[in-house]
Amino acid sequence: MKRLLGAILFFAWTGGLDAQNTIGLPLIVNYGKTDFHGGAQTWDIKQDRRGLLYFANNEGLLTYDGTYWKVYPLPNRTIMRSLAIDKDGRIYAGGQGEMGFFSPDANGFLKYESLTDLIPKSYKEFADIWNIEIRVQGKS
Repeated sequence: MKRLLGAILFFAWTGGLDAQNTIGLPLIVNYGKTDFHGGAQTWDIKQDRRGLLYFANNEGLLTYDGTYWKVYPLPNRTIMRSLAIDKDGRIYAGGQGEMGFFSPDANGFLKYESLTDLIPKSYKEFADIWNIEIRVQGKS
């Protein structure tokens, strides 16, 4: 009888407890391919000083401003594997057999400029660029 009464009191007391409080916790939103119109795989992610997000994706460079997604494909629609952003906001891109950078035009739209043609012919046979490092030369 005591066990039954104890069990009833336990469940009556715990039944009134609420789930965890979510106030102050960050809101998490998951986006699928149909939301951002990109590929299934994202290889690198960076954020600029304005808060915009950049993704190296199978479909190229994806940008997200908190509301809108935009896709910027690399030449020949190759996979973008890596990215880096310099202090001036230039977005360097590395992909399958491709390397270059995105920078805004006069209207603020990102335009891609390939640097692959600057590579000597004997070094042009490369596969993927997995990492980009920005080095700043010191003052002499």
